[in-house]
Amino acid sequence: MNHPLLGDPASVSALGATLRRTALELTAHADRVRATLDDASPGWTGPRAVATRQRVDRVAASAAASAATLDECA
Repeated sequence: MNHPLLGDPASVSALGATLRRTALELTAHADRVRATLDDASPGWTGPRAVATRQRVDRVAASAAASAATLDECA
């Protein structure tokens, strides 16, 4: 994505830093969610457990994709 940004250089730089920081935080959260899910998975059986794991995996994937998009914008 390439869009011209309007504003003074310091403001644009601050925006880039904020986007990058947010992307890093989102990536860390997604990694923690996946690690927690992996830790909870053994012995966690049944249809509700499977559905919950699938939902959590989708949330982690969405967070990772959002982080990648933010990082591209930074």
